[in-house]
Amino acid sequence: MTIMAVRRCGLRRDAAVAGADEVIAGLPHGYRTLLDRRFKDGCELSGGQGQRIAVARGFHRDADLLIGDEPTAALDARAEHAVRACARTPTAAPSS
Repeated sequence: MTIMAVRRCGLRRDAAVAGADEVIAGLPHGYRTLLDRRFKDGCELSGGQGQRIAVARGFHRDADLLIGDEPTAALDARAEHAVRACARTPTAAPSS
């Protein structure tokens, strides 16, 4: 497995943990969709969708410390519960 394949695998896992995999599956070009309507074929996300993508990016960075300003404010109750459960268990969202 190449390094890029391992990173892709980690990114997909982190997206799933944050619930962003459902958002990404609904985008016209999946992971390759540009997230701004100013781009050709770009897409605008809702507040909750953007939150899920942001949380997935935070998990994927594998930082020692991740500070979020109300990271679940735009999420529904189910998604908020999942994110909080992962945040409490550092090994629940490992990166590559």
